[in-house]
Amino acid sequence: MLKDRGVAKVFESIVGPDNFSEDPAIVSSYTFQTTAHMGADLLKDMYDLVKMGAVIMPGSTEEVQAIVRVCNRYRINYKAFSTGLGPWGTPMKEGSLQIDLRRMDRIIKLDDNNMYAVVEPYVSNRALMVEAMKKGLVCHVGGAGSQTSALAATTALAGNGHSATTTGIGGRNCLGVEWVLPTGDVVRWGLVEEGKTGHPGPGLWGVARGERGSVGGLGVFTKCAAKLFPWYGPAQLETTGKYPTPGYRIPDNFKVHLLAFPSREARAEATYKLTDAEVAYHVWYHPLFMHVQRWMSESNDDHYEIWKKLQTAGVVGRSLNEMTVVIGAYSEQELQYKEKVVKDIIEETGAETLIPDFMTEHDIERFFCAQIAVHKPCTEFRLGGGDMGNGVFQFMHFDNHVKMWKKMYELQKQYVDRGVLTDLGGESGWGGPLEQKAVGHTEYPNFTNPRDPELVRGQSRFIAEGMEFAVRERLLGTGGVADSFAHEHLGDYVVYQKRIKETLDPNDVADPYGYFTVASERIESS
Repeated sequence: MLKDRGVAKVFESIVGPDNFSEDPAIVSSYTFQTTAHMGADLLKDMYDLVKMGAVIMPGSTEEVQAIVRVCNRYRINYKAFSTGLGPWGTPMKEGSLQIDLRRMDRIIKLDDNNMYAVVEPYVSNRALMVEAMKKGLVCHVGGAGSQTSALAATTALAGNGHSATTTGIGGRNCLGVEWVLPTGDVVRWGLVEEGKTGHPGPGLWGVARGERGSVGGLGVFTKCAAKLFPWYGPAQLETTGKYPTPGYRIPDNFKVHLLAFPSREARAEATYKLTDAEVAYHVWYHPLFMHVQRWMSESNDDHYEIWKKLQTAGVVGRSLNEMTVVIGAYSEQELQYKEKVVKDIIEETGAETLIPDFMTEHDIERFFCAQIAVHKPCTEFRLGGGDMGNGVFQFMHFDNHVKMWKKMYELQKQYVDRGVLTDLGGESGWGGPLEQKAVGHTEYPNFTNPRDPELVRGQSRFIAEGMEFAVRERLLGTGGVADSFAHEHLGDYVVYQKRIKETLDPNDVADPYGYFTVASERIESS
């Protein structure tokens, strides 16, 4: 509940009584988020991470602007989220206001000639993808899932995902925004306004989002123009099966390869060759446990049974160095050419097909669906205590990725042997190349018991050790836990973040959690 009863009435007058709540049952429901145990205080209960004051649901930019101005007047901390996945969307100060943007859910424009769409915050990647496919286009779908916000990935987060080699990633696909600053002023640029193009000027987009995104720490993005890309498939994919195990009938002009490589170096070499040839629609790496979720399992019991089959087959425990390659083409001749190039690369790098005999046709259709639509990321955290730690090795040459893959494999085994992390059966790197280049992204999923504070501390130590190695070896990324280790080696960028924050948010009302991940005393001393 908000302390000032008068201001609660003001908020209610802006959005109406049905769109504002201080009910503890409703407010507390917003505090449960995936990986919340890795949030601001490791000892906080993940079901009650923070004591927010209220939740408000604006329906327009004007209502967002009015809400933010009231927050400034009364010094109320706020944080906006779109579809909401992860604790970075939750405000961390007691008595804060959660701005839930779910009422702003329109695809305002889909321009197939100029290949872009203008969307509001609650338009999911899946909704945009479905409409774009009707026009022979597709959007990038981030690894967080098709249910997440296309706007959030484009404006406020990194937005990495399976099709990055073809579609880039969310943060590199922005063609314009409508941005409510922390003061309540509105800034617009680019294709969010009819007939206007162009960039806001030197460095302003870097100020607004940087490499990783401001994660709600610099106000609220209420519209964005997102770049779209060619789609080889039909206007509507044929669905097979039912939720939670849907699949897509694989169109005749697509081919799917699930590969294992004899070494990390061989996988990197295949990545170089594929991106150089520009023949793959998707090139992505998944650890084995993620593949199992995409093959058959509807429950933990299913996962366990499949895992036993894989153990019997001698697959679990190997360092498989997996890679998924999806090919798409406009013609039979183009498909044949691309398939021949891929098969040549497979032969040259010693790869083998990794599709167990017990996989059915529908399992493969499910796998294709998971790759195209990224429809089941939530199940990959079903084990509990999941975290994508050490996950910021973005825009890094794959020779450097090889070094990190080796180190993280070694580290993860040590922490599994100590009983800190769950045994995932071998390699755990998740990522892939970007924009048909020999650079890309890797994350390292890891799991522990989120109810055991000592294990959570151990998980944090595992992440820290990985980052310390990255700093020593100059395998640097930014954002998240990396800030604590890397910023001093990359121009002390968090100091500039602090200056930007103070300039744009003089009343310090836009919650900074996720934007700042370095303790304030460390920033002050830098």
